[in-house]
Amino acid sequence: MKFNISKLSILIIFVSSTCLGSFFFLKNIKEDSLFKLHEGLLAKNLSKALENETQGWPDTMTNEDDEYKIIYTFNNELTQYIQKLIKEKAADYTIVTVIDNNSGNVLSAVGYEREGKRFLSHLPFTSTHPSASLIKIVTAAELLEKGKIDTESMFAVNGSGSTLYKYQLKDKINRWTKFLTFKHAFALSNNVVFGKAAVDYLSGNGISKMAKFFGFNTELFREVKMAKSVFNMPENQYNLAEYASGLNRDTQISPIHGALLSTIIANKGVLKYPKFVKKIVDPKTGETIWMNPSKQERAISNETALDLEHLMSYTARKGTARSVWDKMQRNLKDTLIVGGKTGSITGGLPYGKRDWFTAFAIPENESDKGISVCVMNINKEKWYIKSTYLVRKIIEFYYNKVSPIN
Repeated sequence: MKFNISKLSILIIFVSSTCLGSFFFLKNIKEDSLFKLHEGLLAKNLSKALENETQGWPDTMTNEDDEYKIIYTFNNELTQYIQKLIKEKAADYTIVTVIDNNSGNVLSAVGYEREGKRFLSHLPFTSTHPSASLIKIVTAAELLEKGKIDTESMFAVNGSGSTLYKYQLKDKINRWTKFLTFKHAFALSNNVVFGKAAVDYLSGNGISKMAKFFGFNTELFREVKMAKSVFNMPENQYNLAEYASGLNRDTQISPIHGALLSTIIANKGVLKYPKFVKKIVDPKTGETIWMNPSKQERAISNETALDLEHLMSYTARKGTARSVWDKMQRNLKDTLIVGGKTGSITGGLPYGKRDWFTAFAIPENESDKGISVCVMNINKEKWYIKSTYLVRKIIEFYYNKVSPIN
C-alpha cells in the first residue's frame, strides 16, 4: 500500500511544527527573562541589606506595586543557639557560618561585635580577612593532585615551623634539622614544609588554578553581589612559598567561603555553590516565582579529597585542633567523622588577630554528608574564646538537637 502525501500536507506540517517550536522558544525566553528580572531584584534588595550592616535580611522585596516573600535557607533553631553562644563568649568580633554539605544551603551566618553588643549580618560575607593557614587546604590539594607527594612524604625542617625565612627553604641538613611527614606538617600547620613543597613541586599558575577550583576569585552566590575571595598570582619563588603557606595578608577570604572549603572535602571533591535564599514566593497566590537553582563543579578528584579528609581528621585528633576531638561528647565521637584546619594571623578589616577554624562533621555509615562550620574570631588585644571551642559546641548542638543521630 502506498501513501501519497501532498505538498499542501507537508506545508501544513512544516508550518505547524514551526509555530509550535516558536511558541516554546518564546515561552522559554519569557520565563528566562522573568527569572533574571526576579534574580536581579533579589540581588538589589539583599545588597542593600549588606550595605546597611545593622539592618538584617529583609523578609520581602518589592517590584513596583507587587510585594514578594523571600524564603531563606537559615535554620532558626541553630541560629538562635549560635547567637546566644557567641553573645556570652564573643571575641571583639566573632563570625560563624554553617553550611549543609548535602545541598549547599547556608544554615546560619552570624556576625557579632563585642563593643557595640550588636549582631552584624554583613560580616560573614565580607572578604577582607587574610586566610592564614586555611589556604594550606588548597596547597595540599594541588600537591596531592599532582601526585608529587603523598600524606607520608618526609620533609626536612630547620628553624621554627611558624616562620618562613629564605634560608628555611634551602635543603640543608644539620644536627638541628627535624623531619616531618606531610601529614604532621598539615596537622601542625608548619609553614616551612608548605613553603618548601610549593617551591619544589608547584608553579604559580598551578596553585592559582587550584585556588580558582576552590572558589577564589569567583562569584559564589547568585542572590547577592559580594566581594570575591582573593588569591593573587605569585610574583617569584619566595612569594609562591608565602602564598602556599598562608603567611601573607594578600590572600583574603570571607567566613562563608571558609566553611565552603570544608564542604568540598565532605563532598569528595565537589564544590556545591552555597545559597542562603531558597526561593521567592508570591504571598497572594503562594506561587513560587523564583527558585534558586543548584550549581556544582568538581574541584579535585575523589582520591585527593579522601587524602584531605584524612589530613583534616588527623588535625582534629592530633594537631592544632585536637581539643575539638578530645572534648567532643563521647556519643558523637562514635558516630561522626570530624576534621578541620586552623589558622591565625594579624591584619585585615576589622583589624586584629584572626583565629580561624573551618571544619566538617559527617555522620558515619550514612548517606548524609553532614555540615561544615567556620568560625573566625578577631581579637584586638585580649583573647576571649577560641574558634575550636565554638565549632565543637555548634557541632554538638546540631547533632543533639537540630539533626539528632540515631
